[in-house]
Amino acid sequence: MAKQVLLAAKLDTAASAELRDTLIAAQDDDIVLEAGAVQMLGGACVELLMSAAALWHNAGRRLSIQNASPQFLEDLETFGLAPDTFLEDAA
Repeated sequence: MAKQVLLAAKLDTAASAELRDTLIAAQDDDIVLEAGAVQMLGGACVELLMSAAALWHNAGRRLSIQNASPQFLEDLETFGLAPDTFLEDAA
């Protein structure tokens, strides 16, 4: 069973250390990122999510997004990304 990770509402540079620590703590698990509360997604956290997706993929584990908020999706688009650009089973 995949580990659920609730993403913070504000994923800016200040939130990146906590997100990094959360991802490191879950590195041996399949994870589902619950993105329904995200109201702001900044560059530092986008980089972390992209790196995590690559690490999980290379380790043969699954990392996916669930219930992505409209703002999360809009912010990804601002960075030129779609959820399926770097995450399997993105919603």
